[in-house]
Parts: sequence; structure tokens; C-alpha cells
Amino acid sequence: MRPPENAEIIETTLLTCWLNDRILYCVSKKADRNMENYNELFQLYKKLTADGNKICLLADATNGTEVEKEVRDFLAAELPKYIIAIAFISESAFGRMIANLFLKLKSSVLPMKMFANDKDAEKWLRQHL
Repeated sequence: MRPPENAEIIETTLLTCWLNDRILYCVSKKADRNMENYNELFQLYKKLTADGNKICLLADATNGTEVEKEVRDFLAAELPKYIIAIAFISESAFGRMIANLFLKLKSSVLPMKMFANDKDAEKWLRQHL
């Protein structure tokens, strides 16, 4: 997944992101999935939702790595404060496996789904806005 040429790119330790119509497009980086790095990411979520409007995430998990249980529990508790729905895509089998494990292992109040491409994922997310 690549940002449009005119997109304002937002860099965190974990992700390269851009926002378009309340969908935050995120491409995973190869980085430690620890609490410190997720706290940095949640500061971004707080900033993007400061107006009271939650956002959707379209997450490219191609470069995703395993997430510890403590972090998964944190995500399950905190994501619903800022996020409406999450769509995952991945060009790698490992990224798909990580995304699918997250989808299956942690029940969530958030709608989450895995897609083969970003166009279908975006279409699904727009239904939740």
C-alpha cells in the first residue's frame, strides 16, 4: 500500500501513516511491538480524534511482527476509544498470519476484518463511518 502523492505522511516508530476522510492508512514498520512504541502511536490517535470523531484504520500488516499478550490486552482495551473499525491487508503470509491471530485470539467490540487488497478494505471501512 502506497500513499497518494499529495498525502501528509505521519511517521511513528511502528507505522508510516496518512489520513484521508477519517480513514488512517497505516503501513507497519519492522520495529519492536512494545508498550513504549504503542504509547507513541496512541498519542497520534488522541491527536487525530481530538475533535471527538473516531477514525477507521486500514492496516498493512506485511511487515508486522508478533505482539506480546500485555500489548494485545492494552490494544483491546484502548483501541475502541479512538477507532471505529479496523481492516487488515498483507502482501506476506507472515503478515496475514499475525493479523489473523490478532483477529482470532482477542475478542473485541471493534469490527475487524482481513482483506486481500486495500480497495476492498477501504470500501468495507467506509460502511462504518
